[in-house]
Amino acid sequence: MSNASLGPLVRLRTLTPADIPPHPAIKPVSEHEVELYSFLKSVLDEAVAFTDSIVPATFREGAAKASAPSSAKVKLLSRDIKASELPTSGRNESWFARRSIHKNERTGGTADIAEFDEGLRDQHSKHEMEYTPDVFDAHKVADWDDLIAVRGGDVEGRYREVSMSVYEMCHKLPFPCLNRVFCVLVVTAKTAESSFVVVQIPIDLSDFSDADVLYGNGRNKRDAESALKRKKVIVGEYVSIERVTLTEDGDIQWVMATASDAKGWLPMPMQKLGVPGAVVKDVGLFMKWTRERRGSQSQ
Repeated sequence: MSNASLGPLVRLRTLTPADIPPHPAIKPVSEHEVELYSFLKSVLDEAVAFTDSIVPATFREGAAKASAPSSAKVKLLSRDIKASELPTSGRNESWFARRSIHKNERTGGTADIAEFDEGLRDQHSKHEMEYTPDVFDAHKVADWDDLIAVRGGDVEGRYREVSMSVYEMCHKLPFPCLNRVFCVLVVTAKTAESSFVVVQIPIDLSDFSDADVLYGNGRNKRDAESALKRKKVIVGEYVSIERVTLTEDGDIQWVMATASDAKGWLPMPMQKLGVPGAVVKDVGLFMKWTRERRGSQSQ
């Protein structure tokens, strides 16, 4: 079993402004302010421990699936975490994870570590929209990058090129379901020269500036630029961690873990049926997008 314990931040629990560092776009809260660098370190430490220790030690392994055009098989894993196991008040969480090993090569069916870093860590939310057909908008609400840059973008020496932002990620759902918006705090960092982590945590946007929020406050129905973006959305929740590292053989290990609640009338058992297929499919979608991007850059 893993010696790592479940943390309080990277959870299927919506953070409030009182839980995060202050930002000019957020209404001030009277409670004690959360220090930026301590918060970043806590989130990143918690996420790395989860993917590096808790997932391999405590998750149930499932089947290995294909995800074309990726040449690597994708191993599925899962774990139900009871509310009683969590360090803070919360609810039961159904986690799904995947693990895949990819050749560190800039060729068909795979990607090298630079392509993984550029595609998954750098501009994570924007790129996720580009390679995921069901994501129709990645609306940036705020970022802390100027404040982080004061210390050169590093946190406690271990984490480099750290970034923190808030996005509204909009997903199309098939009729008769309404589309969903997931409001997430996104924290990314390099953990070594050839490894990185991306964390997404649900966040409440009600105290953010109305001018910065588009979907969470319904402003999209009036101000969005297209008919699709002006449709009514339901606010859902998801938490996720993506972890990319080099193996001893020089291959690339890509681990992703997520828990979600799409809200609305969809019962949780029905939601859980679709998650494993979706997380496997994402590997192939990323490889297809990387191949196309590689081709356009070479022209």
